[in-house]
Amino acid sequence: MAVIGLIPSVLILIIAFMRLEGREPWKLTLTLAVAATLFIYVVFDRVLLVPWPSTLMGAWFPALGELIPSM
Repeated sequence: MAVIGLIPSVLILIIAFMRLEGREPWKLTLTLAVAATLFIYVVFDRVLLVPWPSTLMGAWFPALGELIPSM
């Protein structure tokens, strides 16, 4: 999370866990990963206005920090 940010980490973690541990189909995996990521984005970034800590990728590539809220 310190490297790429919370929101992209959630997406990657859900995909990795569901595919590697659960052996779930891609359609279900991607649907739930995107839904959970969007939920976190809307609730924490748009509704609660959580100030995200800076990340390494955001420091290296400032343009990404403007596109991805938690980066």
